[in-house]
Amino acid sequence: MYQYLGDRVLLGAGYRLHHQTAVRSWTRALAPERADRDTPRTSDSDLATLWSAQWLASLRLYLRPPSSRRGPQSLSFEYLRYRRSHGLRLDMALAGYAFGF
Repeated sequence: MYQYLGDRVLLGAGYRLHHQTAVRSWTRALAPERADRDTPRTSDSDLATLWSAQWLASLRLYLRPPSSRRGPQSLSFEYLRYRRSHGLRLDMALAGYAFGF
């Protein structure tokens, strides 16, 4: 969700919850000597059953507002936190500059 505060500040916040079921070929572990070469198998954790949650906070400061005749100009700052049920953790901070013409 985003909310303007005047014509020069835009605040944003978001949340996403995701559930994924494993692909049929996923396995926790498989001994090479017991592997059936005709049956594809993987233990890639990205293909396992998992839950993930993502949070986002953003701030955009307009140096020139979107209604400017010369086009908008802005600085943006974002923070993202991502977590998975199998332990993957990701935190990102982003900064950017944008202009329109």
